[in-house]
Amino acid sequence: VATAVAAEGDPKRLFALVGEEVGRLLDAQTAHIFRFDEDGRGGTITGGWAMRPDHVLPFGTHMPMDGDTATTRVWRTGQAARMDGYDHADGELAAQLRGYGVQAVLAAAVLLGGSLWGAVIVSSMDAGPFPEGAEQRIAYFAELAAQALANANAREQLAASRARIVQAG
Repeated sequence: VATAVAAEGDPKRLFALVGEEVGRLLDAQTAHIFRFDEDGRGGTITGGWAMRPDHVLPFGTHMPMDGDTATTRVWRTGQAARMDGYDHADGELAAQLRGYGVQAVLAAAVLLGGSLWGAVIVSSMDAGPFPEGAEQRIAYFAELAAQALANANAREQLAASRARIVQAG
């Protein structure tokens, strides 16, 4: 994954790769990269993977951010978070997760330029929690997602700079 992050320029493809690797590592059924809206009231799926193709949330899917979920915990704290069940969680997002059959979720912050950009989120439809210490493992993948974003931004800035130089010439 680290080699692909260093070489690849398309964040959407990289996010799918990061999602697949972290999902398989943690025996999850789904893994998604989620970008927070600036106001923290929602966010957008920017990539993902699932064992079953119908469980992948499409690129651009907007999700609410309310109630107590692993994702809202990441937004509030900037730290990795877990939810071992959503049976008693409140809010629209928790209701959607229950509707998808989600039982447990891990999420870790993706930081870009020192600011909270989004989260890597893995979900399990099986009863029972993810293993202890899994938050740190997903946090490593969140760092790779952040590096992919930084690389893509640097490539865009270089291309724009080159275009300005050509236009000035």
